Amino acid sequence: MRKFVMFVDSGCDLPMKYIEKYDFKTIPLTVTIEEEVITEYFDEAKKRKMWDAINDKKNLKTSLVNVGEFIEAFTPYLEEGYDIFYMAISSGLSGTFNAARMAKLELEDMYPERKIKIVDSLSGSLAEGLLAIYAKEMLDEGMDWDLVEKKMNEMAVHMHHFFVIDDLWHIRRGGRLSVAKALIASLIKVKPVCTANLRGQVAVVERHRGRKKALARIIEIVKEKIIDPINQIIGIGHGDDEKGAVEVQKTLEKKLGIKNFILTSFGPIIGIHGGPGNIAVFFLGKKRDLE
Repeated sequence: MRKFVMFVDSGCDLPMKYIEKYDFKTIPLTVTIEEEVITEYFDEAKKRKMWDAINDKKNLKTSLVNVGEFIEAFTPYLEEGYDIFYMAISSGLSGTFNAARMAKLELEDMYPERKIKIVDSLSGSLAEGLLAIYAKEMLDEGMDWDLVEKKMNEMAVHMHHFFVIDDLWHIRRGGRLSVAKALIASLIKVKPVCTANLRGQVAVVERHRGRKKALARIIEIVKEKIIDPINQIIGIGHGDDEKGAVEVQKTLEKKLGIKNFILTSFGPIIGIHGGPGNIAVFFLGKKRDLE
């Protein structure tokens, strides 16, 4: 079986125990808190610092991985005879995927005997992480690389993300909502149920009065769209609200009999834009909508 390494970026939000279990190599998108630059936020202490800054509504910014950083990360493994498979954060959320493709073109000229696969997950957070896990399991079983790439591209269009935005201030700061609309929605306690479409972009699906009703609706959407719930891993991400995320997990266990979950707080790539109180469910189901 060929020697290979698999890369994920920090947009995948996988807890460190899964990074270690699957021997993922990580490449970080950068977050800047005020003037401090942080990259290693798979580390829980640094993630905690990030959430404290988000809760305090400090100035945070994220930056993509550039071409040079990909070349620097990939080159040592290529020199040692390893092939590379990288599951990338959605091209609709970040320019990181396109930077990786440009790095791939340069590196293929330098190492023509090596294989480099770059897959656009069309996802973020645990949806991206779950796809990486499925890909790694297939590769470890010795499945043909071209077939794994094909399967991942197929699974990506079936990997759903549904989430509730609790604090619209963060969406407004990111330019996705006007100040006036954010203020009105906050006053009448409207909580949008959102998804990520096949362009990898965030879209509002429904709006509900109150968080409880919005989360209940997400459970119903999962029931409507999920395929083979018993034989897949369900991701639950939260914006510094583990208690709320656990309640969602228990409801899914009760209503759908699901047993396999990964539950974690969002990293900065999702956390900065979704804010605290955001809860998301990630699962494989019917084909996602384009818009």
